[in-house]
Amino acid sequence: MKTIQVREWKDLTKKEKEKARERKTDYFIEAELEILGLELEKKVITEDEYYEKLGCSKVYAESTSWFIPACYYEKHKKEIDKFVLEELKGEVFDRFAEPIIV
Repeated sequence: MKTIQVREWKDLTKKEKEKARERKTDYFIEAELEILGLELEKKVITEDEYYEKLGCSKVYAESTSWFIPACYYEKHKKEIDKFVLEELKGEVFDRFAEPIIV
């Protein structure tokens, strides 16, 4: 049997917290965009609602698709930051500041 040491959010350094928060935010945005895409595909939301939720126009999204996650984050920054921080505070981390799934 191996023993591992885990750390809580409060035990991470400032740099580790920033890195963990960035990873979690990217993951959250990716998941949310996937859900939005599925809702549009299944016609749960209209195309107009889709672009409104993305935070950019259709023309902008089609011409700069790599920037869509940033638009979404900018539009929903407050809610995303709050959600991500609450999630991180409830997780435990390994020595590399990676969350451990328990």
